[in-house]
Amino acid sequence: MSDTYRFDPQLVQAMTDQLKGAQKQLRATSEQYRAGVAETFDWPGTVGDIAQQGRKNEQQERQYTINTTLAIEQMVNALIDATLGMIAMVKDTRDHNLEEIAKTGNRFDTDGFRGDSGTSGSGRRGG
Repeated sequence: MSDTYRFDPQLVQAMTDQLKGAQKQLRATSEQYRAGVAETFDWPGTVGDIAQQGRKNEQQERQYTINTTLAIEQMVNALIDATLGMIAMVKDTRDHNLEEIAKTGNRFDTDGFRGDSGTSGSGRRGG
């Protein structure tokens, strides 16, 4: 395992954009399913025990499928939201750290880190 941590916000953003495309496709497919399956509502029949049991089973299976697609949509939404939040957090942390590094570098130069006369030194106090 590497001791180096790297994060490319642009790459993660591009991957998140691809996930958004998949999310739109999933939503469209779910809507097509719900619209198409509505046309099959009376296929098990309407009269008799077999029709009643068939309709009950068909309705359960239809609802399971709809619930599953909705759960997958919610999962993808949560993943996108979490990833976008992570990108923002990493960028904020990076920007803050770069500002602090710049401030510290300026302080070292002005506070005599390189020695009182501005020439190089050990960086240790007292010699």
